[in-house]
Amino acid sequence: MERWLEKAQIFFPIHPRPFSKLAEEFKKDEGELIETLRRLKDEGIIRRIGAVLEPRKLGAEPVLLALEVDGEKVEEVGRETARYREVTHCYEREPMDSSQACPYNLWLVLTAEKERRRELMERFKALEGVKDLLVLESEEVYKLRAVFR
Repeated sequence: MERWLEKAQIFFPIHPRPFSKLAEEFKKDEGELIETLRRLKDEGIIRRIGAVLEPRKLGAEPVLLALEVDGEKVEEVGRETARYREVTHCYEREPMDSSQACPYNLWLVLTAEKERRRELMERFKALEGVKDLLVLESEEVYKLRAVFR
């Protein structure tokens, strides 16, 4: 990976023209940097370019939700829960085998202030096909970012 791209992941310049600052520092053409990012995004290598904020410092707390959903309703419930901007991850998993007694098959991360979180969890519980909703709160945060090299 090019050094400028690595640096942009960690220390993105706060500037009216951030790519010109990166280009200047790495002796590159600003247009070339922007075109490289467009290409990487088009290829699906980069999903998004934007700020990553620490939700806890903004009063929002992320929680992991495990939902037990009737098999034929999983896709519908997944689409419905994923449409909320507070839901950052939403994915289906095969339930563990019956000997492990974990019937949860839809998992999502919900990040919101306490009252909004409670409101959304109530909505999710009321969706047709949802049999149970388990809330798993973090006890300790070990890693908040990944830097790709």
